[in-house]
Amino acid sequence: MSYAPNTLLRLAAWISLLSFHSLLPGMQPITIKSPDDLVLGEITIPGRIIHRAIDGSWLRLKLESDRGDFAWRVTNLGDVPSVPGRGPEPPVRTSLPSWEQLHPTPPSSAAQLFRGRATEVARKGRQMMGLFRLGSKTLRLEFVLVEDNPAEDQIAPTLRNIAYGAHDRQMIDAYLPESQRPTPAVIYIHGGAWIKGDKQGIKGQKEFVDAGIAVIAINYRYCPDENPGPNTPAVAFPLRDAARALQFVRSQSSRLNIDSSNIGIWGVSAGAFSALWLATHPDLRDVASIDPVERESSKPNYIAAVMAQTSLDPEEMQRWVGPELDYGAHAFAIKGNGKRSRFETFLAIRDTLMPWIESYSPSALLDHETVPIYLDYIDFSLVPSEPLDSYFVHSPRFGIGFAEKAARAGVECHLRYAGVEDPHYDGWKTFLIEKLSP
Repeated sequence: MSYAPNTLLRLAAWISLLSFHSLLPGMQPITIKSPDDLVLGEITIPGRIIHRAIDGSWLRLKLESDRGDFAWRVTNLGDVPSVPGRGPEPPVRTSLPSWEQLHPTPPSSAAQLFRGRATEVARKGRQMMGLFRLGSKTLRLEFVLVEDNPAEDQIAPTLRNIAYGAHDRQMIDAYLPESQRPTPAVIYIHGGAWIKGDKQGIKGQKEFVDAGIAVIAINYRYCPDENPGPNTPAVAFPLRDAARALQFVRSQSSRLNIDSSNIGIWGVSAGAFSALWLATHPDLRDVASIDPVERESSKPNYIAAVMAQTSLDPEEMQRWVGPELDYGAHAFAIKGNGKRSRFETFLAIRDTLMPWIESYSPSALLDHETVPIYLDYIDFSLVPSEPLDSYFVHSPRFGIGFAEKAARAGVECHLRYAGVEDPHYDGWKTFLIEKLSP
């Protein structure tokens, strides 16, 4: 999405972000369309704020342009008071302005604009330091790139909409590298709380293909409004579909030129939960089945779970994440007037649901046979962020609780979130590529 100059001016007026220095007559700031555009001097950065720490210490700004889409974690390093004749003083750490000062509409839809002078550009790690004027404050801000999806990296699937079941959501797309020998593969499971989302939203697949790893993006059935039967909860639909998609890919390994013994899973949000369920659940292979797909293994070799919910036990989730959490009741088609009401019912009938929880919650299924896992919470930190409902669903506290259990079980489990790096791999992609590469 590109921004015309008059649109930038309107956005600037909405949130009262003024340039740090007065521009010379006729001089226009450079509009940043990708991290590669970072330069010293007067710049504008369009985008929209999608998360913000409740203490105002950082926010997440998404930049969308014809160059691709990128997300920045913007950290406020402090007020920069200016003394006449001496210029800016050393920064004093303060909070960013409130949501109300930054925009008049919800953060999911509000376009934002930073306009100021970049005083330093650090290419290493895609970082930028700058002084920016926000309202009546001059702040020293640090921009760190946390998501990078250049337009040139978006590639079309080699094969599209291959059916792995009878339902119209049971489809896969395949992104296949050129290779004379069978390649490793990674299966992508999209997020969306198991009630929305699509495989076409995949980003970053080119990096795997360039590394000689096939990417299979799947769609799956959403959670229905009612539990399908007395022994089957709503969440069984997306989870069992993830398993069948993996079994199907193995059954089609010759057609796809894939090494069926070397397959990873990459899941995001609810898709990350599905990936963890595959990692922890006993193999669903049925060697006696008349269906050749069911005769294949449902166990992956490695898992990368991005922003994962790691449990479906309501007591455990609140113990790990906090009492604000109200997620998961829809997995068992629990009814109620609003998410909080449904979650309170979830807690109240927990004991009745325990057989399902023990069969469908990765934290309950985790044991010493679980495959290696990488839990990546990208730029989420232990400091809660607005919008709060999104934060608590994607809190790294989910990962901390699960990783502690994995350590006790002797399972290889890596964990990364804002402020805490994994000492072995710099992110989930590196983990998968290094593990899967022959």
